Amino acid sequence: MAKPIIIIIIIIIIIIIIIIAYVVVNTTAAFMQVRLLMSYVITHPEKMDDARQQQWQRLAHLTDMDMNTINNLELLGVPVKKRGNTKSGLGLTFGRKRKRAVRKVGYSVWLVRAGFGC
Repeated sequence: MAKPIIIIIIIIIIIIIIIIAYVVVNTTAAFMQVRLLMSYVITHPEKMDDARQQQWQRLAHLTDMDMNTINNLELLGVPVKKRGNTKSGLGLTFGRKRKRAVRKVGYSVWLVRAGFGC
């Protein structure tokens, strides 16, 4: 008589373990997706607009709370969405050198540098 109760308890424990494993795997996957999307948004702020944000939310199966987390990066000073006509939201130049302004030198200074002045 004790054997059926033990078998039922073991089955319940196995079911609980499976449910916990399922929840842990799915939550970890959601956190990883949010982290990956945050990394993308931080490095490519000019590519995120409302339509693209909805598309990412649908494709990654993210909740509104997850998308709010990504939008809250704005509170930390990270540009998340497209801005008007700016070329780069962060102003970073990877692999490009900024052009320096040409310094205008007066005629007398040029003469001095060239060795013609007093």
